[in-house]
Amino acid sequence: MTIEILELEEMDLRGGVLIDGFPTVGLVSSIVANYIISKRGLRLAGLVDSPDFPSVAVILGSEVLTPMRIYGGRVGDRPMAVLVSDFSPPPPLVRPVGGRILEWAREKGVDLIVSPEGVVSASEEVRVYGVASTDRVRGILKAYSDKVQSFGEGLISGMAGYLLLEGRKRGLDVMVLLADANPNLPDARAAARILEVLNLMLNMGIELEPLLKEAQAIEAKLSEIKKMAERVKKDKYRVSIYG
Repeated sequence: MTIEILELEEMDLRGGVLIDGFPTVGLVSSIVANYIISKRGLRLAGLVDSPDFPSVAVILGSEVLTPMRIYGGRVGDRPMAVLVSDFSPPPPLVRPVGGRILEWAREKGVDLIVSPEGVVSASEEVRVYGVASTDRVRGILKAYSDKVQSFGEGLISGMAGYLLLEGRKRGLDVMVLLADANPNLPDARAAARILEVLNLMLNMGIELEPLLKEAQAIEAKLSEIKKMAERVKKDKYRVSIYG
């Protein structure tokens, strides 16, 4: 299977970070990736394409793009690339796409790969868990143990799981950050919790207040919809008895 990465500009990522943004639970990864791109002004730097990708053209600012793209620039004191995807790769594509990403990251001298994820949870408290492919990354997570809990046991599937496993096999530093998320809506609050951790780790200097306000607006809207649904249900019950 051919996975092509067309660089639109030369990227020097030596000692830098690559963050992936594949849509999964609560769209946490997608929100994190796009928020970083927006707030740090990262430029479109590469297109990722394959004959096996969906036949979709993405139009942004009147420009025709592939549904998987790479943005780059400097964030804090290091170079950073952020990969975003407008589709979630089906199982047969996970290994080929993930493998090509790791190859490209190694070619470019990337120092750390970060995969933010949402994990299905009904908890009102949003916790962040960390998993690492190497001892070095485990050391980083341990240094932030007041913000990131250890993910002791469980399964991590999809792209994040593949990057972790393959990172261990290839000796590449991969970090997966998982936040408790609502699978039924775009969970901006879960994304904000991961960004809070990344702000500390990577010195990104990203303002999170706009994202938290968005989360509050979504939650308020959902609360109102829930109340309306309960009122409709009660009214329907009264009609069925007394109508």
